[in-house]
Amino acid sequence: MIRPALLLLLLMAPASSQEFDRAKVRQLFQLANAHYTLGQYVEALEAFQQAYLLHPDPAFLYNIGQCDRQLGHSADAARDYRAFLRALPVAPNRTAVEQLIVEMDNQAAAQIRLVQAQAPPRQELPPPLAPAPAKRVDRLAIALVTSGAVLLAGGLGLALYGASLDTDARDPRAHTDLATREQLYAESRSEGSVGYVLIGAGCALAAVGILKWVLQPRDARVAALARLQVTF
Repeated sequence: MIRPALLLLLLMAPASSQEFDRAKVRQLFQLANAHYTLGQYVEALEAFQQAYLLHPDPAFLYNIGQCDRQLGHSADAARDYRAFLRALPVAPNRTAVEQLIVEMDNQAAAQIRLVQAQAPPRQELPPPLAPAPAKRVDRLAIALVTSGAVLLAGGLGLALYGASLDTDARDPRAHTDLATREQLYAESRSEGSVGYVLIGAGCALAAVGILKWVLQPRDARVAALARLQVTF
């Protein structure tokens, strides 16, 4: 840090064309120097900055750099030292200040690397999930149930028709001819047999279809019912 005698000597020099409050500047310098001695670098920095605004003497730039260095503001300290050398190129401590600039630049670079190393790793967002493939509706179950219902209806119709023929064949008032009644008996048995076969086949197909329907996933059943509602 520049010795107070040097700064006091500057303050006691003849006044320049731009007047300033010498007493105020001297008071701020003394206050800043006291804070610096006590290790109160924030207060010292503020007092030196106020003094520089009143009287932009290069010595204050060096003192401000010293405060920033003590506070760990390496980049700011390097900037202050450079400003000091620009304002006073023939400074008697130029070599020492240049060494401080190199030291502060290295510390600032190290601080940046430390912050980057301590930063949490960037979390990559997971890729968007592909839409789940729609579960295929078991159309075979629907076809089995539908076919079984058709066969069952057809079998019931033939069975009822065969029963009706048998009733006619048993009624002597409707058909007195024995050959006609025998023919009706034969047709009733034939129609009834086919009807019962169709009923059995329809029930079997419907049962397989219902079983297959029940065993498939619930959402597939809901989708199938929705499609049936749309169809009908």
